[in-house]
Amino acid sequence: MRFWKGSGVLGIALLVLGGAGCALEAGEAEERVGEAELSLMAKNGLELNGTRLNGVYLNGVKMNGVKMNGVKMNGVKMNGTALEGTREDTSAAVAGTGFSGADMEAVLADATTTIVHVESVSTTEIPGVYTYVVLEDGVSICGYDVDGNPISAIALEGTWDYVTGAHVASTDQFTMACRGAALAKCIEWGYPRWNSWQESNGQSTQSVPFQYFHDACVRMVRADYCGDGVPHTIDGTTIDLWDAAGIQTQTPGVGYMAEAEWSPSGATCIKRPRYAVMGGASVEQYIQTHCPSRWAATSSACMGGASGGSQFFTQNGFGALNETRPLLRNASSEAE
Repeated sequence: MRFWKGSGVLGIALLVLGGAGCALEAGEAEERVGEAELSLMAKNGLELNGTRLNGVYLNGVKMNGVKMNGVKMNGVKMNGTALEGTREDTSAAVAGTGFSGADMEAVLADATTTIVHVESVSTTEIPGVYTYVVLEDGVSICGYDVDGNPISAIALEGTWDYVTGAHVASTDQFTMACRGAALAKCIEWGYPRWNSWQESNGQSTQSVPFQYFHDACVRMVRADYCGDGVPHTIDGTTIDLWDAAGIQTQTPGVGYMAEAEWSPSGATCIKRPRYAVMGGASVEQYIQTHCPSRWAATSSACMGGASGGSQFFTQNGFGALNETRPLLRNASSEAE
C-alpha cells in the first residue's frame, strides 16, 4: 500500500533526503536526545526528497550543465557534498562555497530540463557537509520553513528511483536532497555516503562504506519494510534508531517497542510494524503478501542479543554482504 501525500510522480536528480512517497512537513527537523552516547530519537517522515518544480519532481542535476556568470564549468565532480570544477575561460579552480551564484541544468521527471540557481552555499557543523539554497524562477526548490526562510539542500552523488527508493549511481548527475526529507536526514544523522566504517572482528578489519548505512536509514525512516519503495509511516512519528557502527546508540529508558532490523534492501526482520493500519489496510498483511520472509514477530533472534545470530553484530555479520546485512535497528512507541 502506498501512502502518498501530494504528487505521486517520482524521480529527480536534484534530490532531498527523505523517502520516496509522501511529503514531509516544511521545516520538520530531527530532535537529538541526550549526549553522544545516546541514540537518536528522530521524527521521521515519508518523503524521499522534497524538490518539486510546479508539481514536477526534479530528477537530477547535470554535472556538465553548471555555469558561473555565464561561463561553463568543466570537470564538475562531487567531493563529499562539495562541488568542484574549473572555469572554462581561465581554468581557475572553483570549489565549495565558490559555487554560490552558479546556474545549473536540472532534469525533470518528464525528461525536460530547467535552469536552477544556487543562491548561496554554506558550511555546516558537520565536517565536509555543505548546504545549498537553490531557486527556480526565484522560488526555493525545497520550499520554505515556518518562518518563511528557504529550506536548503545537500548535494549527493547520483540519483534515486522514486518508485523503488533505490539509489542509482552516476558520474553525470547529482541530487539536491532537501533537508527535512529522508535522504538529507540520514546524512545529518551520521551516515555520509562518501565515508566508511572500519569494522574489526579482533583478527582482521574490513571497510564498510557508509552508503549502505545511508540506504538502510532511508528505508527505516520511511518504514519501507519490503524495500520496494512503499512507506508505512506518518510524518512526525518519533522513533529510536541505533546502528552496528555505534554512531547512534539505543536510548535507555524510553520504553519503546522493538520494531525491525534494517539493511539497504529494507527490513531484514520485523518484530512489529510502526503502525498496525495505514490507509485502512493492515500493514502486517502487506508484509505477509509482499515479503513474508521478513516477518519475525515470534522470532527470538530478531532484535535479540549477539548470541541469537543476528548479523547486526560483528561476531555474526563480519564478511556478510553489505547489501543484505542488517546495519540499523529501531524501536517505536507502543501507542503507535
